[in-house]
Amino acid sequence: MKLSLQGRAHVKLDAKGRIHLPSRFRESLQKENRLIITNSVHANKRYLDVHSPGSWQKLIDQMARLPHMRADVQAFQRYYISSGEAVELDGQGRFLIPGHFREFASLADDIVLIGAGTKLEIWSDGNWNRLLADLEGRFDSIMSSIADLTQTGLKRSKS
Repeated sequence: MKLSLQGRAHVKLDAKGRIHLPSRFRESLQKENRLIITNSVHANKRYLDVHSPGSWQKLIDQMARLPHMRADVQAFQRYYISSGEAVELDGQGRFLIPGHFREFASLADDIVLIGAGTKLEIWSDGNWNRLLADLEGRFDSIMSSIADLTQTGLKRSKS
């Protein structure tokens, strides 16, 4: 059974641009030695997504089933998929975040790793703290929306 990626970890970026992947995340990734990094944006804040090879392939397969002529599908492929880059974990559980990704996401010394179910997210400490404050301010509304989605899903599954 594959474990979901969850929780947060505050880590340091070393002088070579590497971070150590905490063991709880490595266990959830079933000790993968290769990861796929790509750029992402939420609420005008840049961060990085990290996928296992299996999760990345599943996303590629999902994209292949979508209408290729739609502009939004093409935009997603150009922005997100085309930026995907494989990185290797060393024997100590570290991996290099390439310089262009560190620059994109404004990564410096302090980094926050977020377990987001099927992927990891890498945030600069500052961007994460600003996003978290925003999410906390809207959490009642978010919870209400999730409750509505859950109820809709339950009604569909009973039909």
